[in-house]
Amino acid sequence: MKTEAIRHGNDGVLVVGNSAHTFEISSRSRSEVEQHYNQNNREHSWDDHCIHFDGMKVFPFGCDNNLPLEIRDTVGGNHLLPRIFTKRQFLTWGEGPKLYKEVFEEGKIRKEFTEDNEVQDWLDSFDYINYLLHIIPDYNHLELAWSKIHLRKEARVKGGGYPIGSIEHVRAEKAREATQDFNSDKATHGVVGDWGRMWKRKFEAYQLKNWKKPLSQRTALHCHKLPSFATDHHTRPDIIGLLPWLRRSSAIPFILEALSNNSLNIKWHIISPAAYWEAIKQGIEEKCNLEGIEYEDQMLEDAKDKKFADLAKVLAGERNVGKFFTSEKVVEVLGTQVIEHKWEIIAIDQKVGDYVKAQLEIGKAANMATVAGGGLHQALSNVAADATSNSGSEQRYAMEGYLLTEVDIPELIICQAINKAIKVNWPTKKIKLGFYRKHPISEEDKTPKDRLRNASSTL
Repeated sequence: MKTEAIRHGNDGVLVVGNSAHTFEISSRSRSEVEQHYNQNNREHSWDDHCIHFDGMKVFPFGCDNNLPLEIRDTVGGNHLLPRIFTKRQFLTWGEGPKLYKEVFEEGKIRKEFTEDNEVQDWLDSFDYINYLLHIIPDYNHLELAWSKIHLRKEARVKGGGYPIGSIEHVRAEKAREATQDFNSDKATHGVVGDWGRMWKRKFEAYQLKNWKKPLSQRTALHCHKLPSFATDHHTRPDIIGLLPWLRRSSAIPFILEALSNNSLNIKWHIISPAAYWEAIKQGIEEKCNLEGIEYEDQMLEDAKDKKFADLAKVLAGERNVGKFFTSEKVVEVLGTQVIEHKWEIIAIDQKVGDYVKAQLEIGKAANMATVAGGGLHQALSNVAADATSNSGSEQRYAMEGYLLTEVDIPELIICQAINKAIKVNWPTKKIKLGFYRKHPISEEDKTPKDRLRNASSTL
């Protein structure tokens, strides 16, 4: 009998012959419950859990120092948010980065875009276009980005000329704020390396750029970040609150795909406790230590597939009549809370239409939460609550609102390292780098020759 497990994270479908079963790994682990009970809340507060590594006190990014990759994997598995972030990048970029001066006229400020060959040659020398194309996605996902600032060798040795030679993008998932003072919580350094493989020990530490003394460091790091409330290090990106919706939105298509492809009725829904899999993981790690091999996450994933497949075989088919499944229920008392860790197998009413409808309704709610959390109006994201398209005027007003309220601070942070360097290199020029964007104009405000025409009217 063919058995197949189709999983997405902790949700999925087991296909056994001509039957199927849905499953989920639910509830918090014991450690998570204790942390929330003790009001430690590591899931959302991680500054107090520093990493002592290579003589540095490293401030983690996320409760397990893995928030960038968690966001990458969760966003990447969603069918809406990657495109929303790409569109936000396009809107930020407009017609590209240009040099400008701020001009005040009648109490109003406007950007006067200009040319400067000296500054432009400097920008071209380190391929600033490619640099910005890497900074923007980091900011969109994490509200944070990193740059490496290099002084010119000629300026250091001979003096004269502009001092800052180039700016280099540093991948945000590789960099962490840190300090050499174990008694201080003030970040003074950035440590760059592969935090998912710390055993490689290929890490580099740099001082954070001191812009008050810009010539004092040969090479330094600059952290572009949007300050977060009650957060000392890194940022607390808005997308954190959206992650549960993203996971649910991403899991539903896999469940419906299995149901459709196999024309099966879902008979059982299996719920397993997270604490059970913690124990399995611990056992695998101990076995790896005894055998002298490196533990890999895929080992736990394979164990999950095998366990669910074995359980599904017990539940499926006439030959299994009379067989039964037993499990133990573990009860823990933490303060005033009573926590149960147990397996559940729930029979599902064979009304597939109702089941599919319920999943689609959940998916619809998850999609709308994704669009709202993605920071883009539905008229610009092409996702509407009632599945209808938005009119041209709705899109124009949405675009106008976005350009008036959503691009100035991101542009300030994205271009921060370049503009600080321009000010150091040419303090009297008062030139900045920004993005040139055209604001939308209604058709009635255009001259007749500039208005859009239907294809039929041009024949």
